[in-house]
Amino acid sequence: MAYLFVKHTVNDFNHWKTVYDSVATARDTHGAIRGQIMRDASNAKLVVVLEEYHTLEGAKNWAGSSELRVAMGHAGVTSIPEIAFLEHLD
Repeated sequence: MAYLFVKHTVNDFNHWKTVYDSVATARDTHGAIRGQIMRDASNAKLVVVLEEYHTLEGAKNWAGSSELRVAMGHAGVTSIPEIAFLEHLD
């Protein structure tokens, strides 16, 4: 399995979450299996997303897609996202 890690700040978490949910089908098209959303305990505008993908290629394709860039703009992302691609180790 492969994972996509994204960390960024947002203007309004509830608005961001609505936009995040609206692109679920697009994530699935790239092979997303499931995801976890977390917020910093002391800063509710700092969001971390960890998504699991069938393949590393799928995760990279979604992360590099114009659809994700547009969604982040609509969602009110206010920082340059920190992105990492991770592989599961046994």
